[in-house]
Amino acid sequence: MFLLWIMPVLDLIATVFMLLLHYGILQWKAVFPFAMYLVLKGVAFRDIASIMDMVIGLYILGMIAFGFHTFIVYIAAAYLIQKALFGFF
Repeated sequence: MFLLWIMPVLDLIATVFMLLLHYGILQWKAVFPFAMYLVLKGVAFRDIASIMDMVIGLYILGMIAFGFHTFIVYIAAAYLIQKALFGFF
Protein backbone atom coordinates (compact mmCIF):
# COMPACT_ATOMS: atom_id res chain seq x y z
CA MET A 1 0.00 0.00 0.00
CA PHE A 2 2.87 2.36 0.81
CA LEU A 3 4.28 1.93 -2.71
CA LEU A 4 0.97 3.06 -4.17
CA TRP A 5 1.32 6.40 -2.37
CA ILE A 6 5.06 6.93 -2.70
CA MET A 7 5.18 6.73 -6.50
CA PRO A 8 2.70 9.61 -7.11
CA VAL A 9 4.55 11.68 -4.50
CA LEU A 10 7.85 11.04 -6.28
CA ASP A 11 6.18 11.96 -9.59
CA LEU A 12 5.07 15.29 -8.12
CA ILE A 13 8.53 15.97 -6.70
CA ALA A 14 10.09 15.10 -10.06
CA THR A 15 7.68 17.53 -11.74
CA VAL A 16 8.51 20.37 -9.37
CA PHE A 17 12.24 19.73 -9.68
CA MET A 18 11.98 19.56 -13.49
CA LEU A 19 10.26 22.95 -13.56
CA LEU A 20 12.77 24.44 -11.14
CA LEU A 21 15.60 23.18 -13.34
CA HIS A 22 13.86 24.69 -16.36
CA TYR A 23 13.75 28.10 -14.65
CA GLY A 24 17.35 27.82 -13.46
CA ILE A 25 16.51 27.70 -9.76
CA LEU A 26 17.86 24.20 -9.07
CA GLN A 27 21.09 22.66 -10.19
CA TRP A 28 21.34 19.37 -12.00
CA LYS A 29 22.57 17.44 -8.96
CA ALA A 30 19.19 17.73 -7.26
CA VAL A 31 17.20 16.76 -10.36
CA PHE A 32 19.33 13.87 -11.60
CA PRO A 33 18.03 11.24 -9.10
CA PHE A 34 14.44 11.98 -10.10
CA ALA A 35 15.28 11.73 -13.79
CA MET A 36 16.83 8.34 -13.11
CA TYR A 37 13.76 7.34 -11.08
CA LEU A 38 11.51 8.08 -14.06
CA VAL A 39 13.79 6.23 -16.49
CA LEU A 40 14.09 3.19 -14.25
CA LYS A 41 10.34 3.14 -13.65
CA GLY A 42 9.82 2.98 -17.40
CA VAL A 43 12.30 0.14 -17.73
CA ALA A 44 10.86 -1.80 -14.79
CA PHE A 45 7.13 -1.64 -15.49
CA ARG A 46 6.92 -1.57 -19.31
CA ASP A 47 3.39 -0.22 -19.64
CA ILE A 48 2.55 2.81 -21.77
CA ALA A 49 2.32 5.21 -18.82
CA SER A 50 5.69 4.11 -17.45
CA ILE A 51 7.26 4.32 -20.89
CA MET A 52 6.03 7.92 -21.05
CA ASP A 53 7.72 8.43 -17.67
CA MET A 54 10.91 7.05 -19.19
CA VAL A 55 10.66 9.49 -22.11
CA ILE A 56 10.18 12.37 -19.67
CA GLY A 57 13.14 11.15 -17.62
CA LEU A 58 15.26 11.08 -20.77
CA TYR A 59 14.07 14.61 -21.57
CA ILE A 60 15.16 15.74 -18.09
CA LEU A 61 18.56 14.15 -18.72
CA GLY A 62 18.64 16.11 -21.99
CA MET A 63 17.87 19.27 -20.03
CA ILE A 64 20.81 18.49 -17.78
CA ALA A 65 23.30 17.44 -20.46
CA PHE A 66 22.38 19.67 -23.39
CA GLY A 67 20.45 22.55 -21.85
CA PHE A 68 17.06 21.83 -23.43
CA HIS A 69 14.57 24.55 -22.46
CA THR A 70 11.51 24.12 -24.64
CA PHE A 71 7.75 24.17 -24.23
CA ILE A 72 7.85 20.36 -23.91
CA VAL A 73 8.63 20.82 -20.22
CA TYR A 74 5.09 22.15 -19.68
CA ILE A 75 3.53 19.19 -21.49
CA ALA A 76 5.65 16.80 -19.44
CA ALA A 77 4.73 18.62 -16.22
CA ALA A 78 1.02 18.48 -17.03
CA TYR A 79 1.28 14.77 -17.79
CA LEU A 80 3.14 13.96 -14.57
CA ILE A 81 0.78 16.06 -12.46
CA GLN A 82 -2.35 14.42 -13.85
CA LYS A 83 -0.77 10.98 -13.53
CA ALA A 84 0.15 11.66 -9.90
CA LEU A 85 -3.31 13.00 -9.08
CA PHE A 86 -4.97 9.94 -10.60
CA GLY A 87 -2.53 7.79 -8.65
CA PHE A 88 -3.81 9.19 -5.36
CA PHE A 89 -7.42 8.20 -6.09
